[in-house]
Amino acid sequence: MGGRPSGKSDKRHPAFPRVDHLQWIIQSMVFSPAMVGSTVVLRDIAGPGQAIVCDTLRTSVHTVDATNGSVYERPLPRRLWLDTACTTGDARTSFVVTADLVDRRVVLVGWSTVTDYTLAEYTNAGEVTRGTETKPVSARVTKGAGGGTGGGHPSVCVGDLVWFDANHDGVQGTGEAGIPGVKLTLTGPTGQPGTDVSGAVVGP
Repeated sequence: MGGRPSGKSDKRHPAFPRVDHLQWIIQSMVFSPAMVGSTVVLRDIAGPGQAIVCDTLRTSVHTVDATNGSVYERPLPRRLWLDTACTTGDARTSFVVTADLVDRRVVLVGWSTVTDYTLAEYTNAGEVTRGTETKPVSARVTKGAGGGTGGGHPSVCVGDLVWFDANHDGVQGTGEAGIPGVKLTLTGPTGQPGTDVSGAVVGP
C-alpha cells in the first residue's frame, strides 16, 4: 500500500486546469486467492492547501513482479466497481476482488490543485481497507527554498531505495532490509510513460 504525491504538471489531461498540482496514488495489497470475494476500499484524503480534482480519478490493475515492480496492466473493469465517491477533500472507490485480480494490485490515481502556495510542505493521507482491516498510508512533498519570481512547475525526485515494508507503515524500520536489483518505471495517471519537467520521457 502506498501514497505518493508528485509535483509534475499533466497538461495532456483534458479535465485538468493548467495550474500547479500534486499527483497522488493509493495502491492496494497484492491479492491472494484467499482474498477473492473480499470488498476493498481505496481512499485518499487531501491535506491542507490542496483540493482533489474529481474528474482526474483513475482506477487501474497492475501486475507485480520482482524485476519490474508494479506495472500498469489495464483499467479496473467497471463490473467490479461497487461505489466511487469524490469531493475536493476526500476521494474513494470500492470494488470486489475476483479471481482475475489474484497476484495483482489495484491502484487509485488522482490529482489535486494547490490552493495555498504559502505552505512549506504538502501532505497526503489515505487508507486501504479490506473487510474490517484498515491500513493508513501517507506521503509528503516539501517545497524547495530556491526563491525567485519566475513561473514554472515544481518537481520532486523519486527515492533510490526499495525495501520490504513488513509492517506496511511506509517507513523503513529496523530489520526491514533493502531489496537489490529492483527496476523502477515511472508512468503517468493513465499508464503513459513518465516525463521530466522538460517533457522528456524518463527511462527505467
